[in-house]
Amino acid sequence: MKTCLIKPDGKIIPINYYNLLKTCEVITKNYCKENTSNLKEFGNFSKDYQTYLPYIDFVIRKLGFVLLNPFLIPNTLYGKDGKIFKIGQNKSFTLPLLSDKEMHIQPLSIPLENSIVDKNGLVYKLSRNDRHPIYMLALLNYFLASNKELYLEWENFIQNQDLNTLVSTVRTFMYEYCGFSDISKYADESLVVMANEKFLSDDNINLLKNEVKKQPTNFYEVIFPKKDKQK
Repeated sequence: MKTCLIKPDGKIIPINYYNLLKTCEVITKNYCKENTSNLKEFGNFSKDYQTYLPYIDFVIRKLGFVLLNPFLIPNTLYGKDGKIFKIGQNKSFTLPLLSDKEMHIQPLSIPLENSIVDKNGLVYKLSRNDRHPIYMLALLNYFLASNKELYLEWENFIQNQDLNTLVSTVRTFMYEYCGFSDISKYADESLVVMANEKFLSDDNINLLKNEVKKQPTNFYEVIFPKKDKQK
């Protein structure tokens, strides 16, 4: 499916989705070369980005570029205000930025709170209300923009989906193909861990299991069997 960046002046930059991150990096660096004011603007914007590169967020959210057909959903746009919507429809949703501050990213440690855990053992401490699939979508957009192999997996997964089904199914893809695990802490202090052991290190698996063992009502489930680890 055709994907492209649309410049603020309406000009189109055709790209392969999996080259989006590199393209945004080039655009950003050229922008920063123009003058010191632009360089300072990017520096201020990117200061909270340690885990993910800031280029896609900067190009779309600050420079006003628009991405056509995000997630390979036809006739959709992802624009400056962070909104994704289908052309001709009013319904939309807003993606968060991928800064460490907004995603609340930190190393895996005790105590465990409501969070998702990535394959590198980093924790995204998002409340149960905040862990809406839009957070997963923001992460997925980044991965699709920089990983051709994952893009091809998504191309098969996404067939015949629209924005509504995308929001309801993205977690499955992120758990299975991107190595995310899920930790939920409930009002009674019980802890439920859904772990994708295929991606986690033995140390992180043991940390999760040991925390679950501390309370009889806690629950640990392997959501995908432990096979060859993908680092």
